[in-house]
Amino acid sequence: MTAQIMVIEDEVNIRRFVAANLTVRGYSVEEHETAESGLESMRLAPPDVLVLDLILPGMNGTDLLLEMLMDETLLYVPVIVFSASTTDLLLDRARYENVVEILTKPVSVEDLTGAVSRAVGTLNRRP
Repeated sequence: MTAQIMVIEDEVNIRRFVAANLTVRGYSVEEHETAESGLESMRLAPPDVLVLDLILPGMNGTDLLLEMLMDETLLYVPVIVFSASTTDLLLDRARYENVVEILTKPVSVEDLTGAVSRAVGTLNRRP
């Protein structure tokens, strides 16, 4: 079964870079420009893994993380934070139990695909 990866990133070139590199490795990728559209889609069909930028227009990534923690269907979706600014999250990481990896932009293809592979590997350990 192909793992379903959602990417929420407002910068189109970065979103396409992530999607292309995951698709070529066999993942099914759904792209969103905003946290609001990603959250709406996740509530209909939760992804196996979420790759999330923190700095987004409208709802930011940390607000989305908190929304996910309050939703039983999204609580256990592994999240890879992918952002140029991860300082706040690093300081308060215990608050975001669903974050399994933090990647700082720019990121290499190897770091990105390795993080997704590890996150997919956690799927069998969900409660």
